[in-house]
Amino acid sequence: MGTAAERSAPEQIRVAGLRKSFAGAGPVVDGLSFSLGQGEILALLGPSGCGKTTILRMIAGFEAPDCGRIFLHGLDVTGLPPQQRKIGIVFQDYALFPHMTVLENIAFGMRAVPRGERPAKAVRWIRLLELENLEQRYPHELSGGQQQRVALARTLAAEPDLVLLDEPFSNLDAALRNSTRKEMRRLFKERGVTAILVTHDQAEALSFADRVGMMSTGRLQQLDTPEKIYQHPENVFVAEFLGHTNLLEVELNGCQALSPLGPLTTLTSGQGRCWVSLRPEHLDLVSDPAGEGQVVSREFRGHDCFYHVNYRGREYKVLAAFDCRLALGEKVSLRVVRPGVVLRG
Repeated sequence: MGTAAERSAPEQIRVAGLRKSFAGAGPVVDGLSFSLGQGEILALLGPSGCGKTTILRMIAGFEAPDCGRIFLHGLDVTGLPPQQRKIGIVFQDYALFPHMTVLENIAFGMRAVPRGERPAKAVRWIRLLELENLEQRYPHELSGGQQQRVALARTLAAEPDLVLLDEPFSNLDAALRNSTRKEMRRLFKERGVTAILVTHDQAEALSFADRVGMMSTGRLQQLDTPEKIYQHPENVFVAEFLGHTNLLEVELNGCQALSPLGPLTTLTSGQGRCWVSLRPEHLDLVSDPAGEGQVVSREFRGHDCFYHVNYRGREYKVLAAFDCRLALGEKVSLRVVRPGVVLRG
């Protein structure tokens, strides 16, 4: 994701060397640096406690970094209070005012707009986010998806330079989460909105963002397009966290490796012992009475089948076609059909 035009767009935000610690603990964020162009969407992905929300709070101005700088449009805003940063935030719980109607909640975000003009502008956002006929309802009278759209409308109505999203879809059911995520991405792209999404949902990060930042213990492990971060993880942590993988310790000689699965090729060259990642779809599975593998488990998932196979005393994950009907305990052969990815450690 992310066109060449997006990648060459004017810089919207840059953070340089951000670090944050709390009393009695090590750094929650440790030396974070990245930049985004106008209209670009970044997803920060990682386990709980890796520093994702703290990053948002520092960018928004709710937390002061111990060191490092934050720039918006090239202007250093590190010392500015939140209200002077022109940043919009959509929280996990939406944070709507319970005593205000939909119209009043949206109009409240327009602090820079003369009070008399706010209702008319709020109506435009109500139409844009398909909230017609809900203007006079209160938050408790809305569904989760409707509340989420009201929160987004209120945020965008303030015309922020940057939108921060803190797990905004987590309170929605699966079907509504997918449709709302798609609509939000479409809206951001149509209006050239720059956004940073914090999530622990891998599918959400890969489908929503132009770039994904993989976080662990306060550090950015890898920042790449969704395709590259999934297909070419840089280290063991990224390979294991982002989707399923098979990690093999191999002896590498150039782009040829000796592995527990036999000889295989790699995408990059090297020498000596190292780790190689093979995604489940990079292995092929066939029934073979003389095979050295045995099916341990099978999970039918509609569009595919997910297998665990014991091969030479090790268990491997294999993704097969939906009509693959290998039985538990069946003897199989396992074959590598794609080059492996050499990991840094």
